[in-house]
Amino acid sequence: MLPKDAAKQGLKDVGLACALTSLTTAIGFGSLAMANHKFVQEFGMSCVLGVILSFVSVVTMIPLACSSWIGKYVHVGQEKSLVDQQLNQIGGIVVWVLLRQSVISRIAIISTVLLIGISLTLRPDDKRSNALPTKSEASTTIKLLDSKMGRIDSNSIVVTWDASIESDSPQVIGFIAGVEALLAKEPLIGHPLSIAKLIEALPGDGAVEDRMSLLELLPPPLNRAFYTPEKRTATVTFRVQDLGIRKYSDVFSRIEAGLDSFFNQHPGFSATMEGDSIWRWRNLYQIVVDLATSLGVAALIIFAVLAMLYRSLRIGLISIVPNCFPLAVAGTWLAVTGQSLEVVTVCAFTVCLGIAVDDTIHFLTRFVEERSRTDDDQEAIRRAFTGVGTALLMTTIVLVAGFSTVLLSDSRDHFIFASLGAITLTAALFGDLVFLPALLVKYIKR
Repeated sequence: MLPKDAAKQGLKDVGLACALTSLTTAIGFGSLAMANHKFVQEFGMSCVLGVILSFVSVVTMIPLACSSWIGKYVHVGQEKSLVDQQLNQIGGIVVWVLLRQSVISRIAIISTVLLIGISLTLRPDDKRSNALPTKSEASTTIKLLDSKMGRIDSNSIVVTWDASIESDSPQVIGFIAGVEALLAKEPLIGHPLSIAKLIEALPGDGAVEDRMSLLELLPPPLNRAFYTPEKRTATVTFRVQDLGIRKYSDVFSRIEAGLDSFFNQHPGFSATMEGDSIWRWRNLYQIVVDLATSLGVAALIIFAVLAMLYRSLRIGLISIVPNCFPLAVAGTWLAVTGQSLEVVTVCAFTVCLGIAVDDTIHFLTRFVEERSRTDDDQEAIRRAFTGVGTALLMTTIVLVAGFSTVLLSDSRDHFIFASLGAITLTAALFGDLVFLPALLVKYIKR
């Protein structure tokens, strides 16, 4: 064909697949807008904008360039490309898969279910040092201070009392001392400090409740840092190590339960836990749950879109396995390597879902087209493999190569994001070239 006619035909052949892949990828990214975390919302919406602009660019600039003198000889040497040569070598895989469709279909379904089960063992967690390069001075300093100074992250319990209770009452100091004793029971809590401990450090004997008059001996800045009687508040500070929020979840829960018990025994008093670690403990789980929910919603919407566009509920159901398999592989890798569910991992899952489903769409679109030209489903699958196999291999190679460059980063979050991307996309290619053909032949009906 002439370059202009070839560009038109190429756009006609792959335009629908490109539109579908852009739509499903945008859905995956757009689901991040459901999260409560502002950074995650902005990340998702920025990616949606990028997907839309990329689609517009692909369906306009590439055909225009190919229609001009630039694309006049673009086809020369195509049959000698490295990918096409290798595609001919692995073409026998499809034949092998089709001969063992029943066994491979069962393996696909069972392995996906088992890997999903392992992935569900992941639990939310977060560390302050996760956001820092592993070998950076900041990360090294945090570890050093944690080990030498016995915990670095400072948090507090703010105690308040009603107007009916005198601020200089021994009852106030007694309650504060009780809160401090509650913290001291926890081995992972370091250096509880309050006005009660400062009074204990002053010369003299007797219970701390009987020594309120000694407050005048303390320097005013030190005194008011822990005790403001006119506001009827006092602060008990404590420190935690950077061991992860999951490690401290039970500790904080016990402290909160202990404070509730104190409230019942001392009417008129109240206390709230504050600090960065406390905030992450209260909000991290919800953030991760929101992201996981958005991932699930995106997956359901994508499968529903595929079923409607292909006008086949059966195709929509078949596509679930090759699309869930790569995410299950990535989740299992996290579980086996001792990782946790974090904002970066769930974001990576959402990104990879949108990208991994692209391979499935290209294969299914070509399969539906070839199926309309032949009554033999196996022949339609072989033609689909020949038609889109090069594109699937090329996109996977390019994307994995791009993710792999980030593996050189010293940042832990960057490394996990990149490794999840590379693993998911590689598993997606395997699922679409091995599992999907077997499932189609086994369960598709005319």
